[in-house]
Amino acid sequence: MSEFQSTLKKLESNKAVKSAVIIGQNGEVIYPDVTKENQKLIETITQKAFPFVEQARILVKNLDVSNDLSFLHFKSGKEEIMIAPGDNEALIVLSDISKVDS
Repeated sequence: MSEFQSTLKKLESNKAVKSAVIIGQNGEVIYPDVTKENQKLIETITQKAFPFVEQARILVKNLDVSNDLSFLHFKSGKEEIMIAPGDNEALIVLSDISKVDS
């Protein structure tokens, strides 16, 4: 098992993690961990993620051209969405707030 796969398995084994997916630039799921329970939410996130990441990257660059976006973290009442963008893909982790640190 590669280090990459090992890291994803470790993420997925966390009881708070609902899903960990790798998406490509066009929003296609490269590494699936999509269950029926979270499929619609993951589809919504993957469709919106890259355009949003690009806008956030532009904002960061406008603040300081030597910087680049490395991580986005959103927290709502029920979920946490964490996005680690790469050049051609992004890791998206969706977690259940009620299970974090419990």
